[in-house]
Amino acid sequence: MHFRNIHREKKQTKMKWLAFAVCILFISCTLLSAAFIIVHGDHGHELNAPHNGCVTCLHVSAALDLLKTLSVAVTAALLGLILLSAGLSYLISFSHLAKSNTLFCLKVRFNN
Repeated sequence: MHFRNIHREKKQTKMKWLAFAVCILFISCTLLSAAFIIVHGDHGHELNAPHNGCVTCLHVSAALDLLKTLSVAVTAALLGLILLSAGLSYLISFSHLAKSNTLFCLKVRFNN
C-alpha cells in the first residue's frame, strides 16, 4: 500500500514538472513571437518577392490572422465556461431544497 502511494506521488510530481515545462515553453514562444513582430515590423519592403508582396508582411499578417482566430476560440471557450459555472452555481444553490424534501429525509424527521 505504501509503495502505491510513493509511486502515485512520483507520477504526480512528474506531471507537475511536465505541465510547468509546457507553460514555460508556451510563454517563451509567445514572447519570442512578439519580439519577432516588433523587430520586423518596421522593415524595408522586398520588391523582388514572389507575387509582388513582401514575405515579412505576409508572415506577419498570417500570424495576425492566427491570433485573431485563436482569440475568438478562447473567448468562446471562456464564455461557455462562465455560463456553465453560473448554471451550476444556480443549481447548487437550490440543491439543499431537493435533499431535505426527499421521502427518506421526511420519514427520518417524522420518526425523530
